[in-house]
Amino acid sequence: MIAAICAYPILRDSFGPLSDPLLFANRSWIQAADGVLTAIFTSAEVYPLVLVAAALRKRLDAARWLVAISAFLSGMIFVVGVAAGQGRRFTHWSFAAKIGAPLFTINGNNFTANVIANTLLLVSVVVAVYQQHRQATRRRTTLELEFKSARELQEALIPETLPSVPGFALTSAYRPAFEVGGDFFHIIPLDADSTLVVVGDVSGKGLKAAMSVALIVGAVRTLVEVTSRPAEILAGLNRRLYGQLQGGFVTCIALRLQSDGSCCLASAGHPPPFVNDREPHLPGAFPLGLFADATCEEVNLRLNAGDYLALYTDGLLEARSSSGELYSFDRLKALFAAKPTAAQAAQAAISFGQDDDITVLTLTRPGDDQPFAAKNAAPLFAST
Repeated sequence: MIAAICAYPILRDSFGPLSDPLLFANRSWIQAADGVLTAIFTSAEVYPLVLVAAALRKRLDAARWLVAISAFLSGMIFVVGVAAGQGRRFTHWSFAAKIGAPLFTINGNNFTANVIANTLLLVSVVVAVYQQHRQATRRRTTLELEFKSARELQEALIPETLPSVPGFALTSAYRPAFEVGGDFFHIIPLDADSTLVVVGDVSGKGLKAAMSVALIVGAVRTLVEVTSRPAEILAGLNRRLYGQLQGGFVTCIALRLQSDGSCCLASAGHPPPFVNDREPHLPGAFPLGLFADATCEEVNLRLNAGDYLALYTDGLLEARSSSGELYSFDRLKALFAAKPTAAQAAQAAISFGQDDDITVLTLTRPGDDQPFAAKNAAPLFAST
Protein backbone atom coordinates (compact mmCIF):
# COMPACT_ATOMS: atom_id res chain seq x y z
CA MET A 1 0.00 0.00 0.00
CA ILE A 2 2.70 2.49 1.06
CA ALA A 3 4.88 1.43 -1.87
CA ALA A 4 2.02 1.94 -4.25
CA ILE A 5 1.20 5.36 -2.82
CA CYS A 6 4.85 6.44 -2.98
CA ALA A 7 5.18 5.09 -6.52
CA TYR A 8 2.06 6.83 -7.82
CA PRO A 9 3.61 10.27 -8.52
CA ILE A 10 6.59 8.65 -10.22
CA LEU A 11 4.39 6.46 -12.38
CA ARG A 12 2.14 9.39 -13.18
CA ASP A 13 5.04 11.55 -14.24
CA SER A 14 6.68 8.72 -16.19
CA PHE A 15 3.70 7.12 -17.88
CA GLY A 16 1.01 9.76 -17.69
CA PRO A 17 -2.40 9.39 -15.98
CA LEU A 18 -3.56 6.05 -14.62
CA SER A 19 -5.72 5.60 -17.68
CA ASP A 20 -2.52 5.22 -19.74
CA PRO A 21 -2.50 1.80 -21.47
CA LEU A 22 1.15 1.31 -20.47
CA LEU A 23 0.34 1.71 -16.80
CA PHE A 24 -2.69 -0.53 -17.07
CA ALA A 25 -0.59 -3.09 -18.82
CA ASN A 26 1.62 -3.27 -15.75
CA ARG A 27 -1.15 -2.82 -13.20
CA SER A 28 -1.17 -6.46 -12.10
CA TRP A 29 2.23 -6.25 -10.36
CA ILE A 30 1.24 -3.00 -8.63
CA GLN A 31 -1.91 -4.65 -7.30
CA ALA A 32 0.07 -7.67 -6.16
CA ALA A 33 2.64 -5.50 -4.32
CA ASP A 34 -0.16 -3.44 -2.82
CA GLY A 35 -1.90 -6.56 -1.55
CA VAL A 36 1.27 -7.98 0.00
CA LEU A 37 2.21 -4.71 1.72
CA THR A 38 -1.35 -4.21 2.94
CA ALA A 39 -1.30 -7.64 4.57
CA ILE A 40 2.07 -6.95 6.20
CA PHE A 41 1.16 -3.56 7.62
CA THR A 42 -2.29 -4.68 8.73
CA SER A 43 -0.69 -7.59 10.60
CA ALA A 44 1.73 -5.16 12.23
CA GLU A 45 -1.19 -3.07 13.44
CA VAL A 46 -2.67 -6.19 15.04
CA TYR A 47 0.54 -6.79 17.06
CA PRO A 48 -0.63 -4.65 20.07
CA LEU A 49 -3.35 -7.24 20.51
CA VAL A 50 -0.61 -9.79 21.19
CA LEU A 51 0.62 -7.58 24.03
CA VAL A 52 -2.91 -7.35 25.40
CA ALA A 53 -3.19 -11.13 25.27
CA ALA A 54 0.11 -11.43 27.15
CA ALA A 55 -1.23 -9.02 29.77
CA LEU A 56 -4.20 -11.31 30.35
CA ARG A 57 -1.79 -13.87 31.82
CA LYS A 58 -0.71 -11.43 34.53
CA ARG A 59 -2.56 -9.97 37.47
CA LEU A 60 -3.41 -6.37 36.63
CA ASP A 61 -5.01 -3.72 38.78
CA ALA A 62 -8.06 -1.75 37.59
CA ALA A 63 -6.01 1.11 36.10
CA ARG A 64 -3.87 -1.23 34.00
CA TRP A 65 -6.90 -3.20 32.88
CA LEU A 66 -8.47 0.05 31.70
CA VAL A 67 -5.34 0.83 29.65
CA ALA A 68 -5.33 -2.68 28.15
CA ILE A 69 -9.02 -2.52 27.20
CA SER A 70 -8.70 1.00 25.77
CA ALA A 71 -5.64 0.02 23.74
CA PHE A 72 -7.50 -3.04 22.46
CA LEU A 73 -10.53 -1.01 21.34
CA SER A 74 -8.41 1.73 19.77
CA GLY A 75 -6.27 -0.78 17.91
CA MET A 76 -9.19 -2.87 16.72
CA ILE A 77 -11.16 0.09 15.42
CA PHE A 78 -8.13 1.33 13.51
CA VAL A 79 -7.21 -2.08 12.09
CA VAL A 80 -10.76 -2.93 11.05
CA GLY A 81 -11.17 0.50 9.47
CA VAL A 82 -7.94 0.19 7.49
CA ALA A 83 -8.68 -3.39 6.42
CA ALA A 84 -12.21 -2.49 5.37
CA GLY A 85 -10.97 0.51 3.41
CA GLN A 86 -8.37 -1.56 1.61
CA GLY A 87 -10.79 -4.37 0.97
CA ARG A 88 -13.24 -1.97 -0.67
CA ARG A 89 -10.98 -1.90 -3.71
CA PHE A 90 -11.41 -5.62 -4.24
CA THR A 91 -14.86 -6.27 -2.71
CA HIS A 92 -18.22 -4.58 -2.26
CA TRP A 93 -17.68 -3.89 1.47
CA SER A 94 -19.47 -0.73 2.57
CA PHE A 95 -19.08 -0.63 6.34
CA ALA A 96 -15.69 1.20 6.16
CA ALA A 97 -17.57 4.47 5.76
CA LYS A 98 -19.80 3.61 8.72
CA ILE A 99 -16.78 2.98 10.98
CA GLY A 100 -15.35 6.42 10.15
CA ALA A 101 -18.71 8.22 10.35
CA PRO A 102 -19.29 10.63 13.30
CA LEU A 103 -21.32 9.16 16.14
CA PHE A 104 -22.23 12.61 17.47
CA THR A 105 -21.14 16.22 17.19
CA ILE A 106 -20.34 18.76 19.93
CA ASN A 107 -19.83 22.41 18.97
CA GLY A 108 -19.04 21.39 15.43
CA ASN A 109 -16.52 18.75 16.47
CA ASN A 110 -17.19 15.29 15.09
CA PHE A 111 -16.64 12.35 17.43
CA THR A 112 -16.00 9.12 15.60
CA ALA A 113 -15.49 5.71 17.20
CA ASN A 114 -11.75 6.05 16.70
CA VAL A 115 -11.64 9.50 18.38
CA ILE A 116 -13.64 8.22 21.34
CA ALA A 117 -11.40 5.14 21.71
CA ASN A 118 -8.22 7.23 21.54
CA THR A 119 -9.60 9.69 24.09
CA LEU A 120 -10.45 6.81 26.41
CA LEU A 121 -6.92 5.44 25.93
CA LEU A 122 -5.39 8.82 26.84
CA VAL A 123 -7.53 9.11 29.96
CA SER A 124 -6.72 5.55 31.02
CA VAL A 125 -2.96 6.16 30.59
CA VAL A 126 -3.18 9.31 32.74
CA VAL A 127 -5.10 7.40 35.43
CA ALA A 128 -2.57 4.53 35.33
CA VAL A 129 0.39 6.91 35.63
CA TYR A 130 -1.25 8.66 38.60
CA GLN A 131 -1.99 5.32 40.24
CA GLN A 132 1.59 4.17 39.66
CA HIS A 133 2.90 7.40 41.21
CA ARG A 134 0.75 6.91 44.30
CA GLN A 135 1.90 3.32 44.68
CA ALA A 136 5.56 4.29 44.25
CA THR A 137 5.19 7.05 46.85
CA ARG A 138 3.54 4.64 49.26
CA ARG A 139 6.28 2.04 48.76
CA ARG A 140 9.00 4.65 49.20
CA THR A 141 7.42 5.88 52.44
CA THR A 142 7.13 2.33 53.73
CA LEU A 143 10.75 1.59 52.82
CA GLU A 144 11.94 4.78 54.53
CA LEU A 145 10.09 3.78 57.70
CA GLU A 146 11.64 0.31 57.54
CA PHE A 147 15.12 1.78 57.15
CA LYS A 148 14.48 4.17 60.02
CA SER A 149 13.40 1.29 62.24
CA ALA A 150 16.44 -0.77 61.18
CA ARG A 151 18.72 2.17 61.89
CA GLU A 152 17.24 2.67 65.35
CA LEU A 153 17.59 -1.04 66.03
CA GLN A 154 21.21 -1.01 64.90
CA GLU A 155 22.00 2.01 67.06
CA ALA A 156 20.58 0.11 70.02
CA LEU A 157 22.62 -3.01 69.22
CA ILE A 158 25.97 -1.30 68.62
CA PRO A 159 27.16 0.38 71.81
CA GLU A 160 27.27 4.18 71.73
CA THR A 161 29.03 4.31 75.08
CA LEU A 162 31.71 1.66 75.36
CA PRO A 163 32.05 -0.44 78.48
CA SER A 164 35.44 -0.42 80.15
CA VAL A 165 37.82 -3.25 79.25
CA PRO A 166 39.99 -4.01 82.28
CA GLY A 167 43.67 -3.67 81.38
CA PHE A 168 43.10 -1.93 78.02
CA ALA A 169 42.35 1.47 76.50
CA LEU A 170 39.65 1.07 73.87
CA THR A 171 38.51 3.20 70.93
CA SER A 172 35.91 2.40 68.25
CA ALA A 173 34.59 3.75 64.97
CA TYR A 174 31.65 2.54 62.93
CA ARG A 175 30.85 4.12 59.56
CA PRO A 176 28.20 2.40 57.41
CA ALA A 177 28.38 3.05 53.69
CA PHE A 178 24.58 3.41 53.53
CA GLU A 179 21.78 4.25 55.95
CA VAL A 180 22.25 0.91 57.67
CA GLY A 181 25.16 -1.47 57.39
CA GLY A 182 26.20 -5.07 57.75
CA ASP A 183 29.18 -4.53 60.09
CA PHE A 184 28.81 -5.10 63.79
CA PHE A 185 30.82 -5.23 66.99
CA HIS A 186 29.83 -6.16 70.49
CA ILE A 187 31.66 -5.90 73.80
CA ILE A 188 30.44 -7.99 76.72
CA PRO A 189 32.05 -7.92 80.19
CA LEU A 190 32.34 -11.51 81.39
CA ASP A 191 33.59 -10.87 84.91
CA ALA A 192 35.81 -8.42 86.76
CA ASP A 193 38.93 -9.51 84.83
CA SER A 194 37.77 -10.62 81.37
CA THR A 195 35.86 -9.19 78.41
CA LEU A 196 34.50 -10.69 75.20
CA VAL A 197 34.92 -8.65 71.99
CA VAL A 198 33.15 -9.73 68.79
CA VAL A 199 33.60 -8.00 65.42
CA GLY A 200 31.97 -9.16 62.19
CA ASP A 201 30.75 -8.37 58.71
CA VAL A 202 27.57 -9.67 57.07
CA SER A 203 27.76 -10.17 53.31
CA GLY A 204 25.62 -7.72 51.41
CA LYS A 205 24.41 -4.30 52.41
CA GLY A 206 21.30 -2.45 53.42
CA LEU A 207 18.21 -3.59 55.28
CA LYS A 208 18.74 -7.33 54.84
CA ALA A 209 22.26 -7.16 56.28
CA ALA A 210 21.06 -4.99 59.16
CA MET A 211 18.41 -7.55 60.10
CA SER A 212 21.06 -10.27 60.12
CA VAL A 213 23.13 -8.14 62.50
CA ALA A 214 20.21 -8.09 64.95
CA LEU A 215 20.03 -11.90 64.82
CA ILE A 216 23.79 -12.25 65.39
CA VAL A 217 24.04 -9.85 68.32
CA GLY A 218 21.10 -11.55 70.03
CA ALA A 219 22.70 -14.96 69.49
CA VAL A 220 26.03 -13.78 70.93
CA ARG A 221 24.33 -12.56 74.10
CA THR A 222 22.66 -15.93 74.47
CA LEU A 223 25.84 -17.93 73.84
CA VAL A 224 27.97 -16.07 76.43
CA GLU A 225 25.63 -17.37 79.10
CA VAL A 226 26.83 -20.87 78.24
CA THR A 227 30.48 -20.41 77.25
CA SER A 228 33.18 -17.75 77.04
CA ARG A 229 35.45 -19.66 74.65
CA PRO A 230 35.71 -17.75 71.33
CA ALA A 231 35.77 -20.92 69.19
CA GLU A 232 32.63 -22.30 70.86
CA ILE A 233 30.84 -18.96 70.47
CA LEU A 234 31.62 -18.89 66.75
CA ALA A 235 30.53 -22.51 66.36
CA GLY A 236 27.24 -21.70 68.10
CA LEU A 237 26.74 -18.69 65.83
CA ASN A 238 27.41 -20.83 62.79
CA ARG A 239 24.75 -23.37 63.81
CA ARG A 240 22.19 -20.61 64.27
CA LEU A 241 23.04 -18.84 60.99
CA TYR A 242 23.26 -21.91 58.77
CA GLY A 243 20.32 -21.84 56.35
CA GLN A 244 19.13 -18.43 57.56
CA LEU A 245 21.10 -16.08 55.28
CA GLN A 246 19.70 -17.03 51.84
CA GLY A 247 23.13 -17.88 50.46
CA GLY A 248 24.95 -15.15 52.36
CA PHE A 249 27.63 -15.53 55.01
CA VAL A 250 29.27 -13.72 57.93
CA THR A 251 32.93 -13.20 58.68
CA CYS A 252 33.56 -12.87 62.39
CA ILE A 253 36.34 -12.72 64.95
CA ALA A 254 35.90 -13.22 68.70
CA LEU A 255 38.42 -12.40 71.45
CA ARG A 256 38.45 -13.02 75.17
CA LEU A 257 40.72 -10.46 76.84
CA GLN A 258 42.09 -10.80 80.36
CA SER A 259 43.14 -7.80 82.41
CA ASP A 260 46.70 -9.19 82.60
CA GLY A 261 47.06 -8.87 78.79
CA SER A 262 46.40 -12.45 77.77
CA CYS A 263 44.13 -12.87 74.77
CA CYS A 264 42.38 -15.89 73.28
CA LEU A 265 40.88 -15.43 69.83
CA ALA A 266 39.21 -17.36 67.01
CA SER A 267 38.33 -16.22 63.50
CA ALA A 268 35.74 -17.40 60.99
CA GLY A 269 37.02 -16.08 57.67
CA HIS A 270 37.58 -12.60 59.10
CA PRO A 271 40.66 -10.43 58.38
CA PRO A 272 43.26 -11.08 61.10
CA PRO A 273 43.90 -8.29 63.59
CA PHE A 274 47.05 -6.21 63.71
CA VAL A 275 49.29 -6.44 66.77
CA ASN A 276 51.43 -3.33 66.45
CA ASP A 277 52.65 -3.60 62.82
CA ARG A 278 52.14 -7.31 62.18
CA GLU A 279 49.36 -9.83 61.75
CA PRO A 280 49.41 -12.91 63.98
CA HIS A 281 49.00 -16.20 62.14
CA LEU A 282 45.43 -17.52 62.40
CA PRO A 283 44.30 -20.96 61.16
CA GLY A 284 42.07 -20.83 58.10
CA ALA A 285 38.33 -21.21 58.66
CA PHE A 286 35.13 -20.81 56.67
CA PRO A 287 32.84 -17.82 57.27
CA LEU A 288 29.73 -18.44 59.33
CA GLY A 289 26.53 -19.70 57.75
CA LEU A 290 28.01 -21.73 54.88
CA PHE A 291 28.48 -25.19 56.43
CA ALA A 292 26.58 -26.62 59.36
CA ASP A 293 29.58 -28.38 60.93
CA ALA A 294 32.24 -25.67 60.35
CA THR A 295 34.60 -25.11 63.30
CA CYS A 296 37.36 -22.67 64.25
CA GLU A 297 40.63 -23.02 66.14
CA GLU A 298 41.72 -20.76 68.97
CA VAL A 299 45.00 -18.85 69.17
CA ASN A 300 46.49 -17.40 72.35
CA LEU A 301 48.37 -14.09 72.42
CA ARG A 302 50.04 -12.03 75.09
CA LEU A 303 49.83 -8.24 74.95
CA ASN A 304 52.53 -6.46 76.94
CA ALA A 305 52.71 -2.86 78.10
CA GLY A 306 52.49 -0.52 75.08
CA ASP A 307 51.20 -3.18 72.69
CA TYR A 308 48.48 -2.14 70.29
CA LEU A 309 45.73 -4.42 68.90
CA ALA A 310 43.53 -3.34 65.99
CA LEU A 311 40.40 -5.14 64.77
CA TYR A 312 38.70 -4.08 61.56
CA THR A 313 36.33 -5.14 58.80
CA ASP A 314 37.34 -5.43 55.15
CA GLY A 315 35.68 -2.11 54.31
CA LEU A 316 38.89 -0.55 55.57
CA LEU A 317 41.13 -2.68 53.37
CA GLU A 318 38.85 -2.35 50.34
CA ALA A 319 38.46 1.42 50.34
CA ARG A 320 38.71 2.53 46.73
CA SER A 321 39.93 5.81 45.28
CA SER A 322 38.17 7.67 42.47
CA SER A 323 40.62 6.07 40.02
CA GLY A 324 39.67 2.56 41.21
CA GLU A 325 42.80 1.91 43.27
CA LEU A 326 42.31 -0.17 46.44
CA TYR A 327 43.60 1.02 49.80
CA SER A 328 45.79 -2.12 49.84
CA PHE A 329 47.50 -4.14 52.54
CA ASP A 330 50.67 -2.05 52.41
CA ARG A 331 48.82 1.14 53.29
CA LEU A 332 46.92 -0.74 55.99
CA LYS A 333 50.14 -2.03 57.55
CA ALA A 334 51.68 1.45 57.55
CA LEU A 335 48.49 2.90 59.03
CA PHE A 336 48.36 0.53 62.01
CA ALA A 337 52.10 0.73 62.56
CA ALA A 338 51.46 4.36 63.58
CA LYS A 339 48.97 3.12 66.22
CA PRO A 340 46.06 5.42 65.30
CA THR A 341 42.80 5.66 67.19
CA ALA A 342 39.84 3.92 65.59
CA ALA A 343 38.53 7.29 64.37
CA GLN A 344 41.83 8.14 62.72
CA ALA A 345 42.04 4.75 61.00
CA ALA A 346 38.46 4.96 59.72
CA GLN A 347 38.96 8.50 58.49
CA ALA A 348 42.07 7.48 56.55
CA ALA A 349 40.01 4.97 54.57
CA ILE A 350 37.08 7.36 54.16
CA SER A 351 39.36 10.08 52.83
CA PHE A 352 40.85 7.56 50.39
CA GLY A 353 37.38 6.56 49.19
CA GLN A 354 34.83 4.58 51.22
CA ASP A 355 33.20 1.76 49.27
CA ASP A 356 31.84 -0.46 52.07
CA ASP A 357 30.95 -0.36 55.75
CA ILE A 358 33.96 0.41 57.93
CA THR A 359 34.39 -0.74 61.52
CA VAL A 360 37.57 -0.35 63.57
CA LEU A 361 38.31 -1.21 67.21
CA THR A 362 41.67 -0.54 68.84
CA LEU A 363 42.84 -1.92 72.19
CA THR A 364 46.04 -0.60 73.74
CA ARG A 365 47.82 -2.08 76.72
CA PRO A 366 49.04 1.05 78.55
CA GLY A 367 52.35 1.22 80.36
CA ASP A 368 52.69 1.55 84.11
CA ASP A 369 52.64 5.34 83.89
CA GLN A 370 49.51 5.48 81.69
CA PRO A 371 45.94 5.31 83.02
CA PHE A 372 43.49 2.79 81.63
CA ALA A 373 40.70 4.42 79.67
CA ALA A 374 37.81 3.43 77.47
CA LYS A 375 36.23 5.84 75.08
CA ASN A 376 34.28 5.91 71.85
CA ALA A 377 36.60 7.85 69.61
CA ALA A 378 34.19 8.28 66.70
CA PRO A 379 30.47 9.06 66.65
CA LEU A 380 28.29 6.23 65.39
CA PHE A 381 26.57 6.58 62.02
CA ALA A 382 28.53 9.71 61.22
CA SER A 383 28.16 11.14 57.76
CA THR A 384 30.79 9.98 55.29
